[in-house]
Amino acid sequence: MKLLVTAFGFFLISCFCFAQETTKDSAYLKLWADSPFPLKSEVRFPEGCVHCVVQDGNEELNYKFMHETAIGFYGDQLFYGWYNNLEKELVGKTIQRARRSSDFGTTWSEPEIVMDRDSDQGAMYVGLQFFALNDSFFLLSNLENGAERPVKCLLAKFNPESKAWSEISSVADRFLSMQAPVVNDNGDYVVSGSYAVEPGQTFASTPVVFISKGTKIEEPWRIARLDPDNKVNIFAETGVVVDGKHALAVTRREDSPFPNFYESVDFGETWRPIENNLFPAVHSKFAAGMFSNGIRYIAFNYPTFRRNEDGSVDLTTIDCSSRDSLAIAIARPGEDSFSHMYMISDPSTSNRLAASHYPCVIEHDGWVYVSYTGVYVDKPLRVGALTKFPLKSLEE
Repeated sequence: MKLLVTAFGFFLISCFCFAQETTKDSAYLKLWADSPFPLKSEVRFPEGCVHCVVQDGNEELNYKFMHETAIGFYGDQLFYGWYNNLEKELVGKTIQRARRSSDFGTTWSEPEIVMDRDSDQGAMYVGLQFFALNDSFFLLSNLENGAERPVKCLLAKFNPESKAWSEISSVADRFLSMQAPVVNDNGDYVVSGSYAVEPGQTFASTPVVFISKGTKIEEPWRIARLDPDNKVNIFAETGVVVDGKHALAVTRREDSPFPNFYESVDFGETWRPIENNLFPAVHSKFAAGMFSNGIRYIAFNYPTFRRNEDGSVDLTTIDCSSRDSLAIAIARPGEDSFSHMYMISDPSTSNRLAASHYPCVIEHDGWVYVSYTGVYVDKPLRVGALTKFPLKSLEE
């Protein structure tokens, strides 16, 4: 009996230690610091911000809609991509196009076709993501069969001589990629987005990541679901921070001012939800990641609200519908929570956009580049805009 009690005691101690370690690991990054979440009027722009419009849809009457911009560098050449519809959003012929800049976004090439299938009825190329591997440049292209019915995520490669893209393979079924793949410490690429569980399903309502087999990116990637619920949101648009073995994901949510958060401590293979009653956001797409200096970030549309006397968000005053302001929350190296906020675009900026949303964020040569879809206050069609600022401005 004494031996049994001793063994049971060791078992309890082991369980306690494991629980402590699990708790420690799962406290990787808090959603906001102890200070009150800033009011929109308290959020300033990073020093050195430059704003411009890259593609003005109002100047191309053949295309009635554009959306979901993406950016990426191949060497010192900056690519800026988007998708177009001939008639209106997800109606009529749908293609992907891009422009290139060799002077870091000052001047641009004419728009070029990225992905197009003239003979495929109902085939719609929507969001795309650029990324480099070794000396080659790739993109992930989301293909739908009719509006909001995802079919597959395609891999394509850029030919620097012909300036053309060629489709290589399908890497994931019924998946809409939402940001560029990033490498984890296992050498695998991780890409976040939304997933349709059933073939032919309308709307990709499940938040997921797909993970490559190392650099064998042309082979099918494996899925890791973030949430056991297959219908988290009608638009389960997800961004992810990959930081060593840790990962933090955030997913759009329509029925709450607080988006869903998830975390992983095993390189994105398994996930658990994190309670969120601290980090409000407008119902829209997120972009998340980590810069080379160790700053973790989430770019998102900023809500309008007032505070309660205790500094908390007054939920009766919150507006999660307006996309007029785009911001970036950061956690600096050594910090265990997001603690600083900066504005990226609002109606006060020099490009005069009344709305700006669906961000894509990259870093290159000491600068942060953010692309997004925008709207002028006095013009009907969307534009593709760009803001850039020095990375060091986030350190101050």
